[in-house]
Amino acid sequence: MTGDGGKGAATNESRFRAGDPALDVDVRVGPGRGGRGDAVITLRGELDLVNRALLAAQLDAVTSRWRHVVVDLDGVSLLAACAVSELVRARERVARNGGTLVLRTGRGMPAAVVLRALRVAGVE
Repeated sequence: MTGDGGKGAATNESRFRAGDPALDVDVRVGPGRGGRGDAVITLRGELDLVNRALLAAQLDAVTSRWRHVVVDLDGVSLLAACAVSELVRARERVARNGGTLVLRTGRGMPAAVVLRALRVAGVE
């Protein structure tokens, strides 16, 4: 399912949380750039092998429905290679459907750290 790109979501906000104490996932769907609906996945905690299945399930759920996805990594304290693989897989899925996946960084997870993890994983 390619999703509706968020049509009709500008006025509705959808949210769910995962319960693993080492990883907190918050998904919000609302107005994005140009009036389209974007899903914003805010991650807090450790993205490692222990949480890989949870991360994969959340990314699958969002990217199967929304074409434009923002993944906020600012609250991430550990970004393991297996998590990078899941992010790449999610990016490929939305790209096949004509969408975009953007990684948002900040002080908690600086862009330089994310870029290094992507390079180590062989992502251009």
